[in-house]
Amino acid sequence: MKPFLQIDRTLDDSNRYPNGAEFNTADVSQETFEERNALSREQMEYEKKLRIPKVLLILNTFCLVLAFSTVMYIAPYVFKPVNITEENAFGIFVAFLLFATGLAGFFILKKVITDRRKNVTESKEFKELTKRVNLLEDKIRKELKIPENAILADMLFCHYKEKNGIRIPIPEDKRKSPYINASYYFYIEDNFLCIATALDKFAVSLDSFTKITKVNEYIKIPYWIKPEPFNSKKYESYNISVEGNELLIDSYYILHFTHNDEQWGLFFPCYELPVFEELTGLKAEN
Repeated sequence: MKPFLQIDRTLDDSNRYPNGAEFNTADVSQETFEERNALSREQMEYEKKLRIPKVLLILNTFCLVLAFSTVMYIAPYVFKPVNITEENAFGIFVAFLLFATGLAGFFILKKVITDRRKNVTESKEFKELTKRVNLLEDKIRKELKIPENAILADMLFCHYKEKNGIRIPIPEDKRKSPYINASYYFYIEDNFLCIATALDKFAVSLDSFTKITKVNEYIKIPYWIKPEPFNSKKYESYNISVEGNELLIDSYYILHFTHNDEQWGLFFPCYELPVFEELTGLKAEN
């Protein structure tokens, strides 16, 4: 199975062209292409600023563990009739101080982390960048003729190599996880599922889709780009959690289709299942 819009580096490690060129139906102008690349570089710089240093995350976790450990030591003296003697009084006092220090440290570091992100996202420069990105998106939609009713949904993207017929995802940019979630526009036109990226548009015949399968595998994704928070009621059933600077999801899906007797697969995160079931009319196999 060939992964749709993922990059195969099996034969050429320097390859940067995604699979699926044969499904391409339109591209943005060269001017828009260059403008998009320039904005992407700016966005990457802000993404670096938004990432929390590992030392802060480790310290924050350490403070929480310290507070929990000491409270377990103190608890018997608070909730049970255990005598406090001269021998154990000093230990209890030290444990209480460690508990207070750990708890205070946890909340202080949490505020530092929150303020760090807030200072970036509420800066004048970041708001100006967001405005320019929105204007460019409108320009791209017009060039690619994306209709107003198109659905914005996430796909999973990665580089990979094949070994003995098995696809092995390759991490990029020193990230431990190889997957990136990217938002594309999806809509139906003339019995084709149209997929519009930030630079081009693809079309796959609805008649070629065969099934949706689930892959029960924990993977990390770097961004949350949906309007609603990942822990909102809409997404609570998908068990999305935070791990370091990334999000952890417990599964993903593959939308299978055939083209010229070749098997293809479109990968998407678990929280987008309702979108792809609606678009294709298929129900996922568990």
